Amino acid sequence: MGKRANGIPAILIMIFLFSSIILLQQGVLGQQTNQTSSKNITARVAPQGTTLEVSNKTSTVPNATLATPAQTQTTPSPQPPSSSNGGAPMSSGTPNMTGFTNAANLTLKDKIFPIKYNITGGKLLGLVADNDKTTVVAVISPGGSGKMVLTIELPRNVIDSKGQGNTDTKFLVKIDGKGVDYKEVANNLNARILGIDFSKDNRIIEISGTQMTP
Repeated sequence: MGKRANGIPAILIMIFLFSSIILLQQGVLGQQTNQTSSKNITARVAPQGTTLEVSNKTSTVPNATLATPAQTQTTPSPQPPSSSNGGAPMSSGTPNMTGFTNAANLTLKDKIFPIKYNITGGKLLGLVADNDKTTVVAVISPGGSGKMVLTIELPRNVIDSKGQGNTDTKFLVKIDGKGVDYKEVANNLNARILGIDFSKDNRIIEISGTQMTP
């Protein structure tokens, strides 16, 4: 009985030492595992989920967002509108007056309307309205040499030429009482622009429409 009693503490001491060794080994392995995990795995929380980066690679878990480099989005600069006639585009609101440098007042029913124009090879002495004939009369004084042209803007609220269905029709243009052809340079909702050639002997240009401001 005395020998067995003396042997029990020795066995307990051996079991204690053996358990301590196992615990120490597990602790070392746990630290190595934690170090490996901390080196290879990075977790970040984003508003949409969690982003995982493993060994410099990005992996997606449910409800996660991939980590992508920031990108700069370039928005194309808006391009100015083009004109079908090769010149400055006509606005659908107010007439585009690019290229006009002169204006003459036209008196119609005690109202004054500024009429934009350009003239090459002469001078415009004045404009007169003949409401009974729905006509605008331009008094010119030719001068110089070369091509002579009167380019004039006719506001639709002053004079216009309309046909069936309210469609545009040609104006009747006369120079010194004789009908002549002309070029309609441009038009929009508010105005029509005419180009009328004349010669050194001409004095009166008449532009007649179908309607005029009453």
